[in-house]
Amino acid sequence: MDSETRIARLALDAQTQPRLADVPPGLYTKQVPFHELDGSYSLRTQDRAEIWVSMGGEPGNPPHAVVPVRNVGNGPARITEVRFYAKGRGADGAALNPVLPAGELTTVSVGGEAGDEGWVA
Repeated sequence: MDSETRIARLALDAQTQPRLADVPPGLYTKQVPFHELDGSYSLRTQDRAEIWVSMGGEPGNPPHAVVPVRNVGNGPARITEVRFYAKGRGADGAALNPVLPAGELTTVSVGGEAGDEGWVA
């Protein structure tokens, strides 16, 4: 392959590559129903950039985390592996949508299941 062909191929690849990034606060919001203490429902604005972390601690409620990501590249992203690290340990996670079109959002998450000894907070 000559150098011009190689440069053209690299430029094309750069234009069609997926790229995952964080979700900026305030850019993606949606209205969600919220259950009030008096039993009524109201709508609240949820920022889709929020990272949710639960330490669990209650029976049947193990720790978990949910992190939003977006594809800022020009091609579809195929998410084949999700790994979370904390305190020198890693845990496998999952993507809600493992094939993410350009410009779209999804969440990646990790969490234990009831009885998992490795998920002690």
